[in-house]
Amino acid sequence: MESNMQKILSKMNDLELKIQGMANQIDAMGESQRKLEKKLSETERSLMASITSYSEPCRYVG
Repeated sequence: MESNMQKILSKMNDLELKIQGMANQIDAMGESQRKLEKKLSETERSLMASITSYSEPCRYVG
């Protein structure tokens, strides 16, 4: 009986470690997504600024 309880506790510990590892991976993925979203936003702002700076002279010519 004691041996079975030890096995169950050992399996529970293994599962807990696996779940913690998965949680850490999910956190890392979320952080990566936030970084990508920030870069995308910065790129969009930069692109819009470039378009605005190039189109500004055209407004006076046309």
